[in-house]
Amino acid sequence: PPRRYSDLSRVIAVDLDFKYLTKHFTSSGQKYHFMRAPKEDVTVGYSNGCNFIHENANKWIEITNRILNNKMTVINSRLRENSLEHLALALHCLQDTFSPGHTTRAHSNTIHKPGNITDIHIYNEHNKITHSKHDYTSGSTKSILGKMSISASTELMSICIDAVTNGHNKLHSWEKFKNIWINLGK
Repeated sequence: PPRRYSDLSRVIAVDLDFKYLTKHFTSSGQKYHFMRAPKEDVTVGYSNGCNFIHENANKWIEITNRILNNKMTVINSRLRENSLEHLALALHCLQDTFSPGHTTRAHSNTIHKPGNITDIHIYNEHNKITHSKHDYTSGSTKSILGKMSISASTELMSICIDAVTNGHNKLHSWEKFKNIWINLGK
C-alpha cells in the first residue's frame, strides 16, 4: 500500500515522497519548489510558481466545498486526502519562496512584509548541497525567514478557509496576498 503521511507532514512530504522528489530534477517540476528551469527567465519562473500556488489553493477550495456541500464523511475520505494534498503542495511551494536556496529576496526585518523576490534559482548539481542547507536554516522558527514563511502560510490558509466559509469557489484575495508575500520586484 502507498505510504500515508499525517496532515501536518504532507507539506514536508513534497521533498521526501518519491513522486515529488523527482520533480527537483525536471524542468516542468521546478514550479513545485518555486524555482525555475534552466532555460526560463526569472519572470517565467515566477509566473509558474505563483500559478502553481494559486491553482493548488483553488483546488483545495473546490474539493473542500464539494465535501461540505455533499455532507460527505470527512474522516478517512479519499477526497479529503486529495484536498489536503493540494493545500500541502501550495504551502510547500510558498514556503520555498523564503529559502535562499530557492529565491533571493530584498532584505526585510518585518515579519508581515517580506522583501520582494529579486531572483529565482535553478536547482542543479552545482547547488544541491547548499540548497538543502538553506532549506533547513530558513525553515527554523528562530530565523526571520522562517517567521515570514509561517506568517505567509497562515495567511494563505486563512484566505482559503475564508473562501470556503463564504461559499466562494476560488480565492478572492489572491492579488493582495501575492503583492504582500511573493511580490517580484527590485
